[in-house]
Amino acid sequence: MDPGWPRIRNRYLRMNPRCIMCGELANVVDHITPRRRFRKSEAHLYNHWSNLQSMCARCHNRKTGKGQ
Repeated sequence: MDPGWPRIRNRYLRMNPRCIMCGELANVVDHITPRRRFRKSEAHLYNHWSNLQSMCARCHNRKTGKGQ
């Protein structure tokens, strides 16, 4: 994990507090494109705000297939 991730996550949630799917308060910052799809030379793009979206845990679990 990027050592700067907690700061990025907290700031992103402050600026984007609602789940993009259902509108509830978000508590997860989802990476639109997963890390495994980035080349090493593109690592700086992984936590770029254009690759992030706020989600509630329920919608995030639905998106990622967790909890099934």
